Amino acid sequence: DAGAPPEPAGADEAAAEEQAAPAEAQAAEAAEAGDAPQLAAEPPSLQELLGGEVVDDGAVLEYEIAPVPTALQEDLQTKHRATTNAHGFACFEDPGGEQRINLHGDGSQITVTQRVGGRDIEVAKEPFALVRCEVDDDGAPPRTLVECADGAVLEVQAPPEDGCARATLSVRGGARVLSSGTGEIEVLTRPGEPESQGGHYVACCSEGRLVLRGARGFEGDAEMEGDFELLADQTLRTPEPTDPDVRRPLGSPRCANTGMAYRWPT
Repeated sequence: DAGAPPEPAGADEAAAEEQAAPAEAQAAEAAEAGDAPQLAAEPPSLQELLGGEVVDDGAVLEYEIAPVPTALQEDLQTKHRATTNAHGFACFEDPGGEQRINLHGDGSQITVTQRVGGRDIEVAKEPFALVRCEVDDDGAPPRTLVECADGAVLEVQAPPEDGCARATLSVRGGARVLSSGTGEIEVLTRPGEPESQGGHYVACCSEGRLVLRGARGFEGDAEMEGDFELLADQTLRTPEPTDPDVRRPLGSPRCANTGMAYRWPT
């Protein structure tokens, strides 16, 4: 109303203090009663979860494992042994100990097969890839194979001392990707060793170069054979023509037809 008297200065602040007073009083009462909010407690340590004891200056944690009902059966004629327990685990072993198969409750299967000079370890579970590790008794670096359902195989050779691991990815058609672990990756489009193939690719990742090695083609009337190098600055190095009488600079590659990759004429 126009005729209403103006509110005294500081009335809003006084009203806010009156509203805050009950809230502060409730917080003080909750703190006295022990209901004040507390910070989240730290998660328990592994020792507290397992109820064990730390030995060897903290390097080993020893704890008691609860017993699991287990049944062992041995065939009277073949002497094959089968072990099962209440957790769904099963183990089958032949009399000579040459092969042992472990079946876990989640469907995982681990097979250990003894062979001359070492043993093979296979890990399989549907629908995942099969993993096989070949371990030799002479201390040679182990080899791991990953076999996929589409025929692709990934092979990893463990590195020797002060060396690099070597990896090979092969597909069913014979193409392969080789990595020596030193920054070079070779791409082979058909079966065979790199030395026997002309026109295979080498990506020098540490140098920023893509090399087409052993290529052979023609630029006009000039026949050329050697390495073609594409550098990280988008420049191209081409080999000299095989004919010593032909000495002319080569132009930058251009696509004759749009939508088609550049290649040497056949």
